[in-house]
Amino acid sequence: MPQQILLQANFDSTSSSQIVNIYLNDTFVKESSYAIASLGISSFFLISFIIYLTVFIGFLLTEQFRKACSDCTKKEESNDPNSGISKPSSQEQQVDERTNSSTNYNTPTAQYYSGWKKSHSLDDTSKINKNQKIMFILVLALVVVQCFALTSRMVSDSMSLIIKDISPNALNESTVVAFFLFSCAELGLTFGNMITTILIMCFVQHVFLITCHKVNAISDKTFRGLNISLNIFNVIYFLLSSGIIVTISIGLFLVKLNAVRDFLVTLYVMCFVIDSTMIILETVLFNFFGYMVVRTINRQSTKTQRDQTKLCVKRKHFAKIIILQGALSFCALLQLLAVVFESIAKSTKTPGIELAYYFVNSFGILSFAVVVLFLYNPLFNYPANKMKIEEATDFVKEMLQTEPTTPTSPYFPKNSARSDTSRRDNQFLGVPGVEGSQYLSAYSESFGGSSTSLDSSTSCDSSTKHLDEEVRIEEVIKPQAFPAASITQILDSQQ
Repeated sequence: MPQQILLQANFDSTSSSQIVNIYLNDTFVKESSYAIASLGISSFFLISFIIYLTVFIGFLLTEQFRKACSDCTKKEESNDPNSGISKPSSQEQQVDERTNSSTNYNTPTAQYYSGWKKSHSLDDTSKINKNQKIMFILVLALVVVQCFALTSRMVSDSMSLIIKDISPNALNESTVVAFFLFSCAELGLTFGNMITTILIMCFVQHVFLITCHKVNAISDKTFRGLNISLNIFNVIYFLLSSGIIVTISIGLFLVKLNAVRDFLVTLYVMCFVIDSTMIILETVLFNFFGYMVVRTINRQSTKTQRDQTKLCVKRKHFAKIIILQGALSFCALLQLLAVVFESIAKSTKTPGIELAYYFVNSFGILSFAVVVLFLYNPLFNYPANKMKIEEATDFVKEMLQTEPTTPTSPYFPKNSARSDTSRRDNQFLGVPGVEGSQYLSAYSESFGGSSTSLDSSTSCDSSTKHLDEEVRIEEVIKPQAFPAASITQILDSQQ
């Protein structure tokens, strides 16, 4: 029995000394100067990420508070019929009466478009809220994982400095194993955060692709094909990258313990090729889709928007998207540069290149997170559907509020002696073969609305005699628009 205990003690001391010797012979252990520099870089960016998380949480709470206040205000206005409702002017009364009198002809009314706009606004709001949650979760995961990676790196560097001051005889096995574990965890978390970065880029690209489809920049067939292909490609990337990163983390730990031969160079090269391909592909795609969105909406706004002030505001809004899109591309290229430095540092075991990788990686992720936060408002708070609905509402409102001077229809502007060709040139979205109320029917159906109240039979090309009778009847049934004497004269003349 004493001999067994002695043999076990000798075996433990031998294995412990072997692990200590492995650490002492490890050529990739940082020198004290490099460990101090790495510790300083990691500490600086860890504090920066903590500040970002504080601002991020404050931003979320502010948005929730603002939405809650807005919902309370809307509920109060809906419950109190006298709040926020001003009495219409005489001109607005005439417009409303003219609108109500036109319901006999199956023409669109302001009440119809009000309900139509509300229904689409509710659908858009639910989709926007869903996209917001997805974006917030991805950004939060990106920053939190990077904080864990920086913490693991700081612990590893601190242990490296402590071990340097310990004599080899006093160095025990548990300290060396803990050092190896934190080193491998830092590498795995850093590599894994690249997946989160690319997932955010995929999500932004997906939002731009959907917006391209909604503004008719691409056809339905093209949208379905691109959407399915990109989703399959993203799933394959996620599974392949996750497997490689797990293999690298476990393999690095086994290599440090001399349990297996060093096979990680091949995995580093594979990781570099895959991440570089995805970063370049996603950067090109979301820039291309963003360009298509801005170009299409800008063309539509230029053709249909009559208020130059609103047009300038919308152009400034989409200019912000272009600027932030370029910043997001720059951050993605920084991540690509970090992948290059990481692969070179792990393959050549050069501490100087590894320090450059630490800085570029953390700076790229921090810039990426900040740009995504600034991209939030232009990307989600002003979607393409909202702009299109607002433009259509302005277009209909302008037609409803103009007074006719010729006996044609209350839906054509004053002095609108335009030809059919000029009307076709000014159609919203340029719907081919759609004129007058047919354009309104086509636009409503494109958003899922009903076209029953937009019957194409209510064309403005009726005969002059029929329109004269309609205008004469309309004038008779609106006594408040004329003095009492005028009404008597009209009735006497008809008798």
